[in-house]
Amino acid sequence: MRQLTPNYKFVKCFGLWGTFDDALTWSRTIPSAKCYLSLGSIFGNDYFEPAVARLSVWAGAMSLQDRMLLGMDARENLKEVWDAFHDAEGLFERFIRNGLVHANKVLGESWYRDEDWNVAGILQENPTTHRFVITAVRDVFCELLQLRFAAGDEIDCYETFKYGPTSMRKQFEKAGFKELGNWKAPSSPICKYSLDQTAFYIFNSRTIRKTQIMKGSLTNRVDEYLLSSSTSALDSPTTNPDASYLE
Repeated sequence: MRQLTPNYKFVKCFGLWGTFDDALTWSRTIPSAKCYLSLGSIFGNDYFEPAVARLSVWAGAMSLQDRMLLGMDARENLKEVWDAFHDAEGLFERFIRNGLVHANKVLGESWYRDEDWNVAGILQENPTTHRFVITAVRDVFCELLQLRFAAGDEIDCYETFKYGPTSMRKQFEKAGFKELGNWKAPSSPICKYSLDQTAFYIFNSRTIRKTQIMKGSLTNRVDEYLLSSSTSALDSPTTNPDASYLE
């Protein structure tokens, strides 16, 4: 960040350390318009209901001016999905095992040994999903944490979902988003979606009141924005200041 910051006059760079909830809380302190970027199959990367639940939280935090650009891998060919995670050099398995070796250094205890664990990939359909499963081949005990794994215990790791545009639109609709547009990468099935909120705007002479429509019903969250001479026509299909409409 120290290297990036001097390169830009009108852009500020921040490094955030925390959870997605921490980032959401921090974003609410920014009064200006925001564009949220989720470019690497993060949002939407789950079973349908949990994916919608996470998206709904972010939709609920967005203001009238905000947008989200969301990326999702639409690859559903099972062989292509498998090959993406299981190359000849076994890079993903090496990556996972290296992380566990690093855990030994963090804890100061060699609880993890390669020979005690098997790493395997599992591919599923409906929806297309790949995950790695780390299985104990013998009893393993971490004394520092008093954590015990019996032979056969499994740890799910690096679960990824593949959804095409039709499936993603169902997520957006139920989460309270409106799709403004989408683009497919020219050389891969990665799709990007530009999103706005699905919201009900009520205009009067002094304020814009916005109530989100989430999962088929109105929420209690209402934002008010003072009207100026330039905002009275913003996002409005009518010049009537007391008109209401549904996007």
